[in-house]
Amino acid sequence: MQGEEGNAFFLLEAGEAFATKVLEPGKPAQKVMDYTKGMYFGELALIRNTPRAANVLAKVSPDVPETIDKLRVPDVGQTQLQAAAGTAR
Repeated sequence: MQGEEGNAFFLLEAGEAFATKVLEPGKPAQKVMDYTKGMYFGELALIRNTPRAANVLAKVSPDVPETIDKLRVPDVGQTQLQAAAGTAR
């Protein structure tokens, strides 16, 4: 969630999600991004060692209430991401 410590990177293997972000203090969060299979999130908090910049939530289909169970997101820890980034340089 926005403002929390980022300690993992996520790759969306199945399902859909969306990101929201509080853009103005005191105002409700606004949708800023959609995610589909193969997309990722959470990397910026790890790379920059900063709190999470947004909230990512599973999309739920009104005709399939179990959609949230279809979201598969394995996480990659900070050490693993930094190691991978180091080998990519």
